[in-house]
Amino acid sequence: MLCGNKSRKLLSHSRYLTDIDEIIKKHLPAPLNAQCTVANLQEGRLVLAAKTPAWAARLRYQAPMLLKYLTINKSIRIQSIIVKVVPDVAAGPFRATGSPPPRMSAENATMIRQTARAMSDSVLSAALERLATRGEDAKDREW
Repeated sequence: MLCGNKSRKLLSHSRYLTDIDEIIKKHLPAPLNAQCTVANLQEGRLVLAAKTPAWAARLRYQAPMLLKYLTINKSIRIQSIIVKVVPDVAAGPFRATGSPPPRMSAENATMIRQTARAMSDSVLSAALERLATRGEDAKDREW
C-alpha cells in the first residue's frame, strides 16, 4: 500500500493530468478531441494517447499548435508532445467502430482453399488452408 505522502502526490498528479486533458479536449476540434486523452506529463514531455494510427497522425499534425497554446495561454511547462497509439481495448477489436465481425462466404473459402493447393510455399499454403476453414460453414452460421 502506498504511504500517505506518495498517494497524495499520485492523486495530485492524476488531477493535474485530468485538468490538462480537459483543456486539450476543449481546444482540439471535434471529433479529434474525443479520440485522444492525456496519458502522462513528465519532465516537460506531454504524452497523448490516440485510439488509432489515423487519429494519432491527425493529433501529431495539431501538436505544434497545441504546444504553443498550452505554454503561452495556460502556462503549462511543456517542451514536447509525444503521441502514442493506445487502442481502446475495452471495446474489443470490432466494437471500436460498431461494425460486426467480418464474414467469409463459402465461395470465398473455396477460392482461398484452391489458391492454397496451388501454392509451392508450404507455410503460406498452410496459412491459407487455416484461413479457409473460417468460411467452411458460413451458410450454416448465425451471426
